[in-house]
Amino acid sequence: PFYAETFFVCADESGKTQDYLVVGSLWFLHAPETATVTQEIDSCKEKFSFNGELHFQKINKSNLPFYKEVANVLAAKSGTISFKVVSVERRGIAKVSNALVELYYLLLVNGVEHEHSTGRGSLPRMLQLWKDAEEPGSDKLMLSSIEDRLVQASRYRFDGKLRIDPFEAINSEKVTFVQLADLFTSSVNRVLNAAGSRKSPKDSFADYFLESIGMPGGPTTEKVVGDITYYLSL
Repeated sequence: PFYAETFFVCADESGKTQDYLVVGSLWFLHAPETATVTQEIDSCKEKFSFNGELHFQKINKSNLPFYKEVANVLAAKSGTISFKVVSVERRGIAKVSNALVELYYLLLVNGVEHEHSTGRGSLPRMLQLWKDAEEPGSDKLMLSSIEDRLVQASRYRFDGKLRIDPFEAINSEKVTFVQLADLFTSSVNRVLNAAGSRKSPKDSFADYFLESIGMPGGPTTEKVVGDITYYLSL
């Protein structure tokens, strides 16, 4: 098949030491949209005189209006950008790294099925994944494992109409899209692993962002794979 279009997915993970493990992602369905989003985020930065990397951990009272403006830019693009997240309760999971492979796989395979079935992102397509770099060795192992499973899924679930581009771990400092994946994933993490009064600027941003993209409270659809229950929003 001819792969004229690409699912360009930027993802991040969170909650490795908390009650819920989370993998969140932004899906760009049309390549030109990446340039448009970059331009609009740059305009936001200029307007608010914001320099540097977008990072959830750096949200505070003084820069909260800027971050909310970034959320508005993304929410306005919901026709061509999808926000997808999967989470699982960490209790009972022996090895977090194995669970993350499973979560990335479930996110990608369910995400492709969803976009194809709705007609927003019809197959055939290529699938390209960039995740925030953590540790080179474990990133390489994780990504090659997910790639292998997606290649198999393409054969038996998608009639070979999904081609897997080599997945990459990218340093978020250099790529705005991976920074945006951090904002989304960390927002979901903040809501799922909520503690205390939830009145900080980070809580305010997380609630605002998730509300603006129609996902208040994070993932809601319950699915069962083997003896694991996970939660998904597409």
